[in-house]
Amino acid sequence: MAEMGDATVPRSATMKIGRVDGDLELHEGARVEQEGSSPIEVSGEVRCHGSAEFQGSLVCGEFSADEGKLLVRGDLKVQRDIRVRRGELVVDGSLEARSVEVEMRLSVGQEAKADEFEVGGHMEVSGAVTARSVDVGGFFRVSGPATVDEIDVGGTVDIKGPIKASRLDVGGSATVAGGEISESIDVGGSFTSSKPL
Repeated sequence: MAEMGDATVPRSATMKIGRVDGDLELHEGARVEQEGSSPIEVSGEVRCHGSAEFQGSLVCGEFSADEGKLLVRGDLKVQRDIRVRRGELVVDGSLEARSVEVEMRLSVGQEAKADEFEVGGHMEVSGAVTARSVDVGGFFRVSGPATVDEIDVGGTVDIKGPIKASRLDVGGSATVAGGEISESIDVGGSFTSSKPL
């Protein structure tokens, strides 16, 4: 597999990448395709200036984007932090990072794991979510179980699986499927649990 140093994918261009030793920069409309079946690997930071798409799984040291829609058609595994300003991040597979900060919307097709999630608008996870804290401005929807110490959501919470948390603070309404909230529940609107809590 060809290794390269720092790499740049120009505006609207498509590039096949196996491994980058260094940083990878993508400009508006850029697409990266994986070489073979193994994930796209970047030892340093992936920086996106505008919307970009990764056709396959991505493993990198750090991930940042200025704006636009970032699509990962596979798993996204980041050693350190994910920061998306004025944009949204859509991961078809699973997501793993130390901390995740997305200004508008975060959507994960499988499970999501990080120390902390901070999302300005909506956060949707189709699998399980594991974190120390989740802070969402709009709605927080999880199709699987949620193991999160502190959940703080401005709008609504909808957790389809069992919850394990110490603190749940919701501005609007919250729906959970049983589980355990050990310390406090503070809900501005309605609170429903479909199973024993």
